[in-house]
Amino acid sequence: MSDFIYRNNGNIIHADQHMDPEKGVFLQRVEWDMRGFSINREDVHKAFAPIAEQFQMTWEVRFSDYLPKIAILVSRQPHCLYDLLSRWRMGELRAEVPLVISNHDGLEDLVRGFGIDYLCFPVSRDNRSRQESLIIDHLQSS
Repeated sequence: MSDFIYRNNGNIIHADQHMDPEKGVFLQRVEWDMRGFSINREDVHKAFAPIAEQFQMTWEVRFSDYLPKIAILVSRQPHCLYDLLSRWRMGELRAEVPLVISNHDGLEDLVRGFGIDYLCFPVSRDNRSRQESLIIDHLQSS
């Protein structure tokens, strides 16, 4: 990976790697500066594919300006939700957050205070499967 970046005039900003010996898995994350990089971002995937194939890698390329659209699923307690929404508002959680879904209705005011839509799907032992299907359907249609 570092040779690929070097040969294409890239500058590595951050590199992290981890080995899980029990699973025989090597994980690596490399972030590099695209300024001056000799391959257009649209072509990076195609250019790196032969190297990945040679080493039988499972891999993906993501760009730091990619902003995922996420929904936050939360239960009753507000502390973790509040932490996530605060980090989102401060820019630490880089994502588009249009929706919070809960199985309790007590957090709507908190969520709407952040300007985010809130849906409640009350769950019991009898309706858990149905409610989870409704949540999935809603997310897929959004």
